[in-house]
Amino acid sequence: MQEQITRTVRPALVVVFGAVGFVLLIACANVANLLLTRATARQREIAIRTALGAGRIRILRQLLSESLFLGAGAGVLGLLLGSWLLRGILHFAPNSLPDFERLGRFSALDPKVAGFTFGLAVLTATLCGILPALEFSRPALTESLGDSGKASSTPCQKRTRNILVAFEVSVAVVLLCGAVLLVRSFVAMHEVSLGFEPRNLLTVELSLVGPGYGKSTTVDTIGRQLVVRAKAIPGVESAAMASAAPLGGRVDMIFSIPGRTPPKGSRFDGDVQWRLVSADYFNVLHVPLVTGRFFAENEPRGTVLISQTMARQFWPGDDPIGKEIFIGPSLGPEYQVGMTQVVGVVGDVRERLDVEPQPVMYQMPSQIPDGDITLINQLEAPAVLIRTRAGVPPMGISHLIEEALFLDNPLSVLKIRTMEQVGIDSTADKNFNLLLMTLFSAIAVVLAGVGVYGVMSYGVEQRTHEIGIRAAVGANRSDLLRLVLSQAVATAIVGIGVGVVASLGLMGLLRNQLFGVKASDPATFFVVPVVLLMVAIVAAYFPALRATRVDPLMALRRE
Repeated sequence: MQEQITRTVRPALVVVFGAVGFVLLIACANVANLLLTRATARQREIAIRTALGAGRIRILRQLLSESLFLGAGAGVLGLLLGSWLLRGILHFAPNSLPDFERLGRFSALDPKVAGFTFGLAVLTATLCGILPALEFSRPALTESLGDSGKASSTPCQKRTRNILVAFEVSVAVVLLCGAVLLVRSFVAMHEVSLGFEPRNLLTVELSLVGPGYGKSTTVDTIGRQLVVRAKAIPGVESAAMASAAPLGGRVDMIFSIPGRTPPKGSRFDGDVQWRLVSADYFNVLHVPLVTGRFFAENEPRGTVLISQTMARQFWPGDDPIGKEIFIGPSLGPEYQVGMTQVVGVVGDVRERLDVEPQPVMYQMPSQIPDGDITLINQLEAPAVLIRTRAGVPPMGISHLIEEALFLDNPLSVLKIRTMEQVGIDSTADKNFNLLLMTLFSAIAVVLAGVGVYGVMSYGVEQRTHEIGIRAAVGANRSDLLRLVLSQAVATAIVGIGVGVVASLGLMGLLRNQLFGVKASDPATFFVVPVVLLMVAIVAAYFPALRATRVDPLMALRRE
């Protein structure tokens, strides 16, 4: 269980903290740009304060205190917004996340969360305000006071703003590449062949943990009784029992093949997935028989069915029917199944959606020692698999199933789910990572667009006089539009280029979260730059359009 939680939580934490960190970087760049632009517009005010005797420390204190109040207000608003959003996000979170219930009780009044969030917002705003404060706390009095009140940016300030915008775009590229890869992986994962027919299939998971379920014959008898009761329910076509529902098994078992030398460093020949099933299991799932035969209702001890992948892996080019394998060598008599004979090869059934079919051994519960049955019941949830007739929705008769199976039986029911829901739940951690990455990527794209819009808008304001002169000497609207858009496109292209290079290096962190798509997928690294370039063009279009409407006479009068 601890291994499963670690496998679920660690990638989720990498995705969450990575995405949050990237969004925070974009927000910092936007705040720095905002404060830099605001300080530029206040050059004359700061120069007047300095001329009246305000020292540099006092100017610095004023500018930083304004950043401090900005961060405090943002922290309060962000905390309230985060509290509201978290409740929605947790509806999609996998239950395997640690402290899941405590997270669900999250409140904006939580002291630790509030303190951290508030402190981070204040610290971020303060750090982002240091650069503008240092730059403008020592103004050039002659230039600032003699400029007729007009605030202007130096070439260095313009470069700084463009660099910040390019940085925002590059970070947005990284996040969007990750989101697109996860979306494509999600689609590929749910398009794979499961090896069985999931439609009209209901799973009823039980708990067989306790002293009354420690014998394999007892568990086998219970399974047979439940299958008989399930088949008698109106609308049920067939039923079977298994140690775990498909896509939910976790138990494996070692085995040896007589006459073979085990691989170097091992005392056995293989370690494969191990499932206990009733005779009708393959019929209920519609799993095909490749060769040999299925289990009989009263199957004798010493037989085993194997999956097609196991047959290819351990008997390549040979017919495994009639071959003997020793199940559980070196485990002791309590867990040692002993010598068994392969009587059939069945089609592959996926044990997980995000991995290729694995080798699997199938046996009936009555064929294994009591020690194994106790251990399996502790690790897995035995399930009754019920296939309904065409046109009968599985969940529509779930109440009949509960009444028929457990009316006079003290068995504990854990879950009743359709097989489609089992498939969704089996990839809940990856689906949650996809949700988070998509959410943060959308925020990143919006912030990047806002950054481009802000810089272009302020640039148009700063260049009003220049644009007026160009219009006066004959520049038409298309020329002015192209002039402003070209700057935005150039800045975006630089950011996109840096982002693509960074993405190629960072997407390897998502490799374990991907299925059916490479971390360096060419289509992704083509689509994402095009999308972000279009976002930059749209964000810059409105300031550019405003530039084309500048009245030359009014622009020259302003100067």
